[in-house]
Amino acid sequence: MFEIRTAQISDAPAILDIISEHATFPILKLKEKNRLSCLEDHLAACIEDPASDMWVAEDSGGVMGYMLLHWHSSMIMPGPDGYVAELFVHSGHRGCGVGRRLLETARQAAGERGCFRLMLINNRQRDSYRRGFYRKNGWTERAHISNFVLFMEPE
Repeated sequence: MFEIRTAQISDAPAILDIISEHATFPILKLKEKNRLSCLEDHLAACIEDPASDMWVAEDSGGVMGYMLLHWHSSMIMPGPDGYVAELFVHSGHRGCGVGRRLLETARQAAGERGCFRLMLINNRQRDSYRRGFYRKNGWTERAHISNFVLFMEPE
């Protein structure tokens, strides 16, 4: 049994452990001693930002997964949007309903905010995409939308 709760700064080491299972994220390119400090700074900013919510799934053994969600207004939609920026579950806890419960938390929070839609991006190479995780949880892939990105180089 596990619970979903709001993330706290003290969750940073467990979140970094989950992120570290994925060798492709830019934060992992930082020197090891700087990773946790950087993550704590980002986590503090998300906690303080009224346009963001972050939750963790936790059992007696610790944090099993987390989700970061951003809220934004839209001039062309009948309500605000929610964007699931990150949803990761520790490899030892996948298939136990953690991701599903985090998505349910997002859906409930979006309903409370009067959102028109929730969105996310899922890399087609990820196991969650290949397993159809989001489709199984009621999400629809939009084939007609392109996803563009502009990476900003630090000065």
